[in-house]
Amino acid sequence: MQVYGAVTMNNTMCFAVFMAIMAFRGLEWNFSAEVVSMVASIWLMSFLCLRACTFPLWMAPAVMLLYPASLGLIIFLEKVVGLD
Repeated sequence: MQVYGAVTMNNTMCFAVFMAIMAFRGLEWNFSAEVVSMVASIWLMSFLCLRACTFPLWMAPAVMLLYPASLGLIIFLEKVVGLD
């Protein structure tokens, strides 16, 4: 369980630094479809691993399919929905 806390803290700190750099430099945010896809992948992975402390072998195909599924979601959000 320590790993989950460390990963959460690391991601939060890196995101805060990234957002601070964007705010101080006045950069625009044009990555909404990518962020939605990433959050959806993280949620799906967290639901798959909700009860598992170790990752069983049957999860490997599901986890490997998350990458093409997230790319498909990005294409769908950009082309069909118009989310930039």
